[in-house]
Amino acid sequence: MASPLRSLVYDDSRYQKSFQLFLERSSEHQCMQDFIHNILPDILASIGDGKSHLNVIGVGSGAGEIDLEMFSELRLKHPGVTVDNEVVEPSSQQLHSYKVLVSQKLGLDYITFNWNKMTASEFEEQWKAKKITKKADFIHMIQMLYYVKDPGATISFFQSLLDKNGKLLIILVSGESGWGKLWQKYRNQLCNSELSQCVTTGDIKSILDSKGVSYKSYELPSQMDITECFTEGDEKGELLLDFLTEVLDFNKVAPPELKTGVLELLRHPDCSVQSEGKVIFNNNLGVIVIDSQTSSPGSYVTETHGKGASQPVSERGEQFRSAVEESWTAITENWTAITNYLPVILKIFKESVMAAEEKQTCYEGGYVQSFQFYLEHSGEHEAVLQWVQNILPGEFKRIGAGKSSLDVLGVGSGGGQLDVQILSLLQSTCPTVPISSDIVEGSAELVDNFKALVAKTANLQKIPFVWHFMKSEEYEKQVKAKGDMKRFDFINMIQMLYHVDDLAETISFYQSLLKENGRLMIVIEAVKGGWDTLWRTYQKELCTDVALVYRSSGDVVDCLKKHGLKYEEHVIPNTFEIAECFDPSSKNGECLLNFMTMQDHFHQSFTPEIRAGILDLLRNKCSTEKDGKIFFDSTLSCILVYA
Repeated sequence: MASPLRSLVYDDSRYQKSFQLFLERSSEHQCMQDFIHNILPDILASIGDGKSHLNVIGVGSGAGEIDLEMFSELRLKHPGVTVDNEVVEPSSQQLHSYKVLVSQKLGLDYITFNWNKMTASEFEEQWKAKKITKKADFIHMIQMLYYVKDPGATISFFQSLLDKNGKLLIILVSGESGWGKLWQKYRNQLCNSELSQCVTTGDIKSILDSKGVSYKSYELPSQMDITECFTEGDEKGELLLDFLTEVLDFNKVAPPELKTGVLELLRHPDCSVQSEGKVIFNNNLGVIVIDSQTSSPGSYVTETHGKGASQPVSERGEQFRSAVEESWTAITENWTAITNYLPVILKIFKESVMAAEEKQTCYEGGYVQSFQFYLEHSGEHEAVLQWVQNILPGEFKRIGAGKSSLDVLGVGSGGGQLDVQILSLLQSTCPTVPISSDIVEGSAELVDNFKALVAKTANLQKIPFVWHFMKSEEYEKQVKAKGDMKRFDFINMIQMLYHVDDLAETISFYQSLLKENGRLMIVIEAVKGGWDTLWRTYQKELCTDVALVYRSSGDVVDCLKKHGLKYEEHVIPNTFEIAECFDPSSKNGECLLNFMTMQDHFHQSFTPEIRAGILDLLRNKCSTEKDGKIFFDSTLSCILVYA
């Protein structure tokens, strides 16, 4: 029976307002990203069975941001493979946005995109009509099973397409979440069955169990502050109620007994917990991973993972989907922003912002293009993010224990992409503790980019930022001159120690700013890694005006030992394929060589002897060869210095 109440979908303006408020109040976006970078890689590692070509199907892929995030992890686990990607998406607007995103993103030449403007049901009909026998290694269905009439039949069809060791990934709202409890009790009154199915992972598990289908499941903890829902007449509370119930003006039009019942259930421990006067709604997502039909039947494993965020759990039906499309773009906006802005943060990794301002820097000219290609090709950013998300939550719990506030300092933060991730992670780990952030950055362009990214990141609006537009050494002089040293619980210095004059003094100064139990995090190239071997061997030729001094984790550790500072060192493993560097006609190879040596034109910048020596070193000392491919050792080191 369809709900007689009018769906929120019919008032797009109010839906957008309620959805934006949902983003501000929930941790769902981080939850999704946490899963993609921490759990999904192990799932992807198990597919393919050693093949050099993989087939992928994305069902309900939207504008493609999530797909490309997953492909970045697939590339890390299966370097050198080619991919055939079937994109199934009924929305012309979303499909166009996906195509535009692909056209703007470098390093996707290993993927062939096949565009299918159709629903999942239409795709199934076409596949069967054409009697296609191709099998898929990975199929994903993210927040889309609400839109099909028979979820069980849809799952069965797509599972039948899986090749040996293939995986089908499903993400929906969790059956154990507040949403699940709300729908369980008020499904008939709230859910408009003409628009959608109020289906949860609990429902999907029941279907799979009844069919004896093997699967694994993961619970992704997420939460939402709904305190304002219980204040009569509160505008934001009414918007949140509309979003939770998917009913337009629920507070005004719902029958009194329904309104009372919904509010009581939302406050009930089945849906929420109360902490420090706030009502925190259980916004958990559920993930189900199904094996190919060759797997043993009837087995399942349930896991719980992390904190974070994803796309709206309230998308229902084709009309509802249309209303959500723009909002889905908004929820993934930070991922797109990361892709757009990232070239400026890792430039800090390899270039000197300390060079004289009157000289041309690497922020200009063809270097940007070669860096962008490197970023897409190397997976270095993803490697750093994955380490941060794996290790820092535990550190943050120790740092924040018993503290009423937390102060963070980012030194050489560039465009802020990693700082934003770190601050968001700190927020989710210590949700009730106020956080402040100071930023030290010498580039006006990068500071502007950082500010723009903060403005677009809803959860950071509560964090006050203090911007120090200066080099790290200038900040040190300013602090010492004032004699009033603000101290910090956490300081991060990511790939910026190449650009300071006195390494030992810089580390000693910033370590002295730590509060009790504080940590200084330094990310730098690993000693004896590929970069270390290349740059130490050809230091004279490579350490020009662009990069004044090459340093590695070994130099940092030596300084820490000399000063008697306590620390722990972690390895961030990473490799990327460089075979094209040895093909003089390859433009991709030249882009990589330009970046790795920080030259505008590698083949024109050195004598033949130097060029030959660098190429020989890259192949034989900096890399390993496997199955005809050459993998450069791009290992990083993260050093946590104690207060």
